[in-house]
Amino acid sequence: MEKLTFTTAEINDDLQDVINSGGKLALGVTGGSMMPFLKHLRDTVFICNCSFEDIKCGQILLFKRKDGRIILHRVRRVYSDCKLLMNGDSQVWCEKIDFSQVIARVYEVERNGKRYRSDSFIFKLWAFLWFPTKPLRPFLFKILEKIKNICR
Repeated sequence: MEKLTFTTAEINDDLQDVINSGGKLALGVTGGSMMPFLKHLRDTVFICNCSFEDIKCGQILLFKRKDGRIILHRVRRVYSDCKLLMNGDSQVWCEKIDFSQVIARVYEVERNGKRYRSDSFIFKLWAFLWFPTKPLRPFLFKILEKIKNICR
């Protein structure tokens, strides 16, 4: 079977219908809000439909902001009133969304040709270890940039 990969800009009503009817899509990662876990134009996420009951902290969701932009971010908290607290891995701020804004859930990630399921140990470990670094991320990114520059 041929793998078709879409970008967030290509998510439209037809693709949304595919997801809602149980289909699965490959989505090329664009943007840097999920760095360092997901890299712009390198990684692919595989998405599927989900219910509110399926959502757990640490999962990555595709959702539509009120301004129409489509975003991939990680779930930080699930509220009983169908609200979710979302955060990009490279961001220090969170945003609260309503479940009605969710388009799909990431069930697998492809990085450098290797696939990782969202229920795998490595995926869960990353989510568990990365979230507490939120206040330190700007500092960590500066250090990583300096190390990269030294190594070049």
